Amino acid sequence: METQINHETWRSQDDIDGLLKPLYRALQTAGYAISDEEQSGLDGDLVPRPEEEDNEGNEDETDDGDQEEDTKE
Repeated sequence: METQINHETWRSQDDIDGLLKPLYRALQTAGYAISDEEQSGLDGDLVPRPEEEDNEGNEDETDDGDQEEDTKE
């Protein structure tokens, strides 16, 4: 089961709910103490929010066409 977990697993709410939470519940039952970082991930803090997904890779885009029109008189 642990071989299926990678950094993308922590970014998918479906994977958190279906894979990680049951795994960590079993680990806790066996005496494992979940770290604050792991708990944060289990709480979904690493899952991209819709506005984050929309803005990925778009930070450097500018609309130069409007600037040219504004400078022409």
